[in-house]
Amino acid sequence: REDVHHGTLYIMALYWSVMTATTIGYGDIVPSTDMERVVCTLCMLIGGFMFGYIIGAVGSVITSRNLRHAEFCGDMLHLNQFMTEGRFEAPLKQKLREFFKWRHSLQDASTNAGLMKRMSPSLRGASIKALDMSIENMQIMSHCPQDFITHAIMRMERAHFPPGEVVVQAGPHQ
Repeated sequence: REDVHHGTLYIMALYWSVMTATTIGYGDIVPSTDMERVVCTLCMLIGGFMFGYIIGAVGSVITSRNLRHAEFCGDMLHLNQFMTEGRFEAPLKQKLREFFKWRHSLQDASTNAGLMKRMSPSLRGASIKALDMSIENMQIMSHCPQDFITHAIMRMERAHFPPGEVVVQAGPHQ
């Protein structure tokens, strides 16, 4: 078509390519003027970007939910390699796997400790009380101020022992 202006041809080509790229389809109702094509092209681009953003956000949520599980799977893979290289006996392998599975089932203590460190002392004390982490019921701590108890708890390090493991055993002092 030689009677069509070059600008109109470019607008028509852009409209056609965006329509094709966004897979909207060609439909029964089509724009007939340059202005209609420009507006339709902008609407398709905005819609395409919005669709892409939503898909990306949903993918991000799914990925972050599976991050802890993926980390656990990686740990188990490394543990299995470690045990294979070390030629561990089957009962010890089983104990180690059970420990890591049990540890994975616990709430992430390091995340909670990081949150607690960023709190003000009064909020930290209230949180410790709400979580029933207090040691004030111990006879040795019964007369200590709450600030001291909060400070003492924040200095403690959490250790995890699987069910059935001996932590302290009475015996002769050496």
